[in-house]
Amino acid sequence: MARAGVTYHDVAKAAEAVKAKGQEPTVDRVREHLGTGSKSTIAPLLKRWRADKGDIADTTGLPNDLVEVVKSLHERVQQMADHRIEQARREFEASNEELLKKLTHANNSIEQLTTRKQDLDDQIARLTEEKSQQDKSLEDARVGLAKAESQRDEALARAAELKESAAELKQENRDIRDHFEHYQQRTAEDRQQEREQFRIVNQGLNDHIQDLQHRLAQAELRASELFDANAQLQRNADELKQANAALNSDLNAKVEDIQNLEHEREEAVTKCREYQHKKMSSWRKTWPRSPLRKQMSISKWPCYPTHWRPPKPN
Repeated sequence: MARAGVTYHDVAKAAEAVKAKGQEPTVDRVREHLGTGSKSTIAPLLKRWRADKGDIADTTGLPNDLVEVVKSLHERVQQMADHRIEQARREFEASNEELLKKLTHANNSIEQLTTRKQDLDDQIARLTEEKSQQDKSLEDARVGLAKAESQRDEALARAAELKESAAELKQENRDIRDHFEHYQQRTAEDRQQEREQFRIVNQGLNDHIQDLQHRLAQAELRASELFDANAQLQRNADELKQANAALNSDLNAKVEDIQNLEHEREEAVTKCREYQHKKMSSWRKTWPRSPLRKQMSISKWPCYPTHWRPPKPN
């Protein structure tokens, strides 16, 4: 759309100024001279100025009816071409805008997936460190358990030795009672004292054994808990690896979608250019030598570079 104030008088005045400089008045040159307005608004006004100025092909010697028919046919073809070009341009812009939206959405998804992947990598590293600490604690518990078992074995061996010593003492007491009856009372007191000492020693050993067994049970319980925690950490690590693999797969799919969207966008641009090329070829075949080809404004073809112009007729 042109800005308010761009009228036929403005376009005619600008075209005259461009022509006075020895240049051919085109939509781009008139628009540059005006400093405002759009091509879609300036083009029909420039065409009207050309018709008013009589800057058309020399029709001297041709019947007026034929000239009018050719003019009418040219205007209809021009309108149809302009309509199809505008429709193709709008379709291309809509498709391009949709592809850009999809590309933006895919880029945002990639950023989110990359952030999620980094978080998972951090979690895996943290869990790996925790697992390493748990393994170290488990190894310390195993060493403590081995020491407790060694102390328990030593206590049991000592208790066995004390039982053997007690059996020997009992035998000696029986021998002394048989051979020295007159010392029976004294021997009985000695046995009582020895039994009391043995009971005290035996009680102390039993208490020590119970304490070692209790410590052993606690160590076994702690070892079992550490094994369970290690298994849970291993399961968590496996789950995180699976989630990481799924995210990598999703990331690869998004990248492939982006590549497909870029390919579709390139195909759309190529098709638009092919369509314009076909229209230009068809136009040349229809009017191969007609001076009316000068009336066609190349600037209306959006997919071609702005510096491109069709070749002049022979």
